Amino acid sequence: MCPACRERYERNPLRLLDCKEDSCRALVAGAPSVLKSLCDDCASHFERLRGYLAAMGVDAVVDPLIVRGLDYYTRTVFEIVATEIGAQSAVCGGGRYDGLIAQVGGPDTPAMGFGMGMERLLLLMEKRGVVPPDPGLLDVYVVTLGDAARAAAVQMVSGLREAGLRTDWDHAGRSMKAQFKYADRTGCRFVLVLGEDELAQGAATLRDMAAGRERKVPMDGIAGTLKAIMGEK
Repeated sequence: MCPACRERYERNPLRLLDCKEDSCRALVAGAPSVLKSLCDDCASHFERLRGYLAAMGVDAVVDPLIVRGLDYYTRTVFEIVATEIGAQSAVCGGGRYDGLIAQVGGPDTPAMGFGMGMERLLLLMEKRGVVPPDPGLLDVYVVTLGDAARAAAVQMVSGLREAGLRTDWDHAGRSMKAQFKYADRTGCRFVLVLGEDELAQGAATLRDMAAGRERKVPMDGIAGTLKAIMGEK
């Protein structure tokens, strides 16, 4: 074990997993995976998260050796890496910290966050020829009713964004009425409603926020349909 890991072994032993020294890497290679020590709730949560990532088409690799440098993280931590920028490939890192707000005197609130290296991000954008778009207003806000609709919305929102439509949806578990109020405050052009009926019909309810009109639109190929409707205005 290297001198640094000997020093922090008692107060933060998980940092040993992230150490780059050969002596520590040899110890970690024979250690049991933390994934085998998850409680039932955390294991279920992690599987749901992986399902959401798969639905969004995110190429995620499970790495049981990722460790964040602060102790307030809970459940999942993550890194986003890019191979185009050399050895310092981590562009972004973060995770959940559900207990942090309560620790500093606030209400018990689920939370997550991340830190991003701006220089690395700008370098990556240059390598990929990415030009930041004009943020403007939202094109679409997705309102969901029920767990099945939320699961379907993950894939729908991801697909709409990939198609170039500025899209958002509810992250706070609000009621339908509250979701519509929030959508109105964003100034979005359209609201897509997903509920049990819409899932059964394979068609979402589209509301034109300016005109107050609604219509059904097929969920299959919905990005192209929305672009065509926007072209009519």
